Amino acid sequence: LDWGKTWTQSKGAPSGMTPSEWDPWQTLAADPIDGKTFYALSNNLEKDGAASVYKSTDGGANWTRAGQIKGTWNQRLWTEHHLKTMPGKSGVLWMSLRDPYTKISDEPAQGLFFSQDGGKNWLGVDNFDVAHSFAFGAPAPEKTNPAMYVAGQMGSKTGIFRSDDATEKLDNIAGATWIQIWDHAIDTDAQAVLRGLSMIGADRQQYGRVYTGSVGTGRSMYY
Repeated sequence: LDWGKTWTQSKGAPSGMTPSEWDPWQTLAADPIDGKTFYALSNNLEKDGAASVYKSTDGGANWTRAGQIKGTWNQRLWTEHHLKTMPGKSGVLWMSLRDPYTKISDEPAQGLFFSQDGGKNWLGVDNFDVAHSFAFGAPAPEKTNPAMYVAGQMGSKTGIFRSDDATEKLDNIAGATWIQIWDHAIDTDAQAVLRGLSMIGADRQQYGRVYTGSVGTGRSMYY
């Protein structure tokens, strides 16, 4: 309340939710409409096998568990985990979960999920077997809802996908249209970029522009 001069520890959320400086995971999100509402993602810190979403309605002072996505075993951890709020909509959250060391068939609690009630209930987006990360960008021409980008795997295809209507078809997400805008199989920098897909971003001003990084030799940013 004093521009960062003094701090008070919050109550109700498990400690250890903040990723280290080496981890790119986004685990804290602000409601785009209600300035006092925040959401945080716990990567099974409670040891009950769940990715849990906590909610605060008083600016982060107090937190309660809003909902969760249950994994298949109590020590379940997801290597990649992101939580974001959707621009322009209060209480609409999206989450991506992935563990590259567990077969997709052995852990259904992987992929892309969304909630329309502040994190209480979650639905999966069946298009994606793997979701490394995701981002929201400027709307397509003649649309007002944000475009959505997902770095992941859809069937046998791996890359970055865009949907111009997924964020407006939350009640019929199966009817959303996705197109692949980057294919790692035909890119000369494929492996470097592929390993950097754990965090992508999208331009909120210019439709169609998405950003990603790379790892290994020649680290850089691509768009």
